[in-house]
Amino acid sequence: MSVVTPNVTQFVSASPSLFRRWFAVFVRMVWKELRVLYPFWFVVMITINGLSGIVVGVMRGDPSFDQNSLATSLMAIAGLFPLLYAIGFGAMSYANEREEGTWDLLRRISAPSSAVCAAKLLMGLSSALLMTSLAWWGMRFYVPASNINAETRLSLWHLMLLVAASVCLSQMSSLLSRSVLWALGLATALCVPLAVFVVCGMESRELAKASPDEIQVLTWSIVVFGVVLVLIQFWLAQRWMLNLRPWSIAPLRTIRLLWNPLCDVGPWQNSPREWQRQL
Repeated sequence: MSVVTPNVTQFVSASPSLFRRWFAVFVRMVWKELRVLYPFWFVVMITINGLSGIVVGVMRGDPSFDQNSLATSLMAIAGLFPLLYAIGFGAMSYANEREEGTWDLLRRISAPSSAVCAAKLLMGLSSALLMTSLAWWGMRFYVPASNINAETRLSLWHLMLLVAASVCLSQMSSLLSRSVLWALGLATALCVPLAVFVVCGMESRELAKASPDEIQVLTWSIVVFGVVLVLIQFWLAQRWMLNLRPWSIAPLRTIRLLWNPLCDVGPWQNSPREWQRQL
């Protein structure tokens, strides 16, 4: 009795290239971040427009109406709300992955950390800078540019640089935290002093007396600072994907010995949902 084995044609399926796989993860993460941020973005924009309309209506109804005071109030709205959006959305970007359980999914599919970080950074920067631009030009609709220049030396570019740095710092805080609550607190502690420093620096008289060469050096220093922030964020994203704490490297072992008790025993380790499960 003979056994006949059918001829089976073997099809060899080529695995996708490294770039195609990276791009596929990047596109899916961009779409995921877009679905998360657009309700938050629209709510903040509606708040900016509504509050600006209320301020304009109240101040123009005042007999002692002053165009410069209106410019100051609208500038505070146009600068504060995009900064708060940058801090809030950046703090949710990575810590929210842990709380929702999607971090484990990203690790199981071996998603490239650079693709995840690039998508989150792109969506965070683009949405925050778009909000800043719309808020600033909406303010220009109510207040002439001459009144704005008479009140402050801040311009749209300065505000956009501040918001971009806040997005990077808040996302770095989210990479270092295991819950949105702690990431939000750390991001606030980093971004608020930076905002105060930038505003006070731009309003200082020494900067007005600076030479063009000194302004150029300051501009390049800001650019280098931004590049360093982005590189650190990509490095932290790689360690976040591998579940490695950034202070586990050899030069930071001393800090790690002092920090580990707080991270392993204190509330830093658990998210609010895990606290509810334990109760």
